[in-house]
Amino acid sequence: MNAEKMRRNAKHCLDLANTTLDETLRMRYLRAANAWKTVAENKERLDGALMADEPPVEGGAERVA
Repeated sequence: MNAEKMRRNAKHCLDLANTTLDETLRMRYLRAANAWKTVAENKERLDGALMADEPPVEGGAERVA
C-alpha cells in the first residue's frame, strides 16, 4: 500500500468522524485517522531512506544480527 492510499484512508476516517453523532465512535475515527497519517509519514520517510541507501539485496532484505 502506498502513502497516498494511506492518506486517503485517513481522510475517510476524518469524514466519518465529522458525520457521526456518537462521541465514542467519533474518537475512534479520529484515532484511526491519526494512525493512518502517521503510517503514511513513516512510509514516506522510510521509502526515502531506502532510496538514499544502497539498492536492496536481490531476493529480499538483509537480516540484521
